[in-house]
Amino acid sequence: MPPVVRQPDYRTKLARKGQIGLVCQVKLWIDRGDGRPPVDITFRVDSGATHLTIPAWAFAKHRLPVPPAGTERDVDETTAAGTAAARVRAFRLRAWWNPQLAGTPFDWPALYWPGRPETVPPILGLGGVVTTCRWVIDGRPTPGFPFGSITLEDTR
Repeated sequence: MPPVVRQPDYRTKLARKGQIGLVCQVKLWIDRGDGRPPVDITFRVDSGATHLTIPAWAFAKHRLPVPPAGTERDVDETTAAGTAAARVRAFRLRAWWNPQLAGTPFDWPALYWPGRPETVPPILGLGGVVTTCRWVIDGRPTPGFPFGSITLEDTR
């Protein structure tokens, strides 16, 4: 197995949501396999979510290979909005958080969620993710980051 080369740190803005809320979105470059170039997908960071989930509409939009039906299972998916029962397909996601694709891609557990409406974005839940990286949320305003930032650090 080749050695792991850490990805460079990645810093992104926290954005205002409503009058008092903040939201964080992280763009990941997803390895689609079959020699095709990676595709970038924007995920909403949900520290309360148990899994990284991608709705079926995002699979279709980005032409990702759909996990086989044999991987289906029922889960109670927890997010910041609450818990919902879902029939999902488990798979592994290989991704980078830097557009240069520098370093070894992360290999994270993920769920394909067929029943999610298009109003629900891909969710970056931290279960399974925090074992390989650290997320530092800093709410202090700085130049270019008026509502603060989140910094992702590769800890492998």
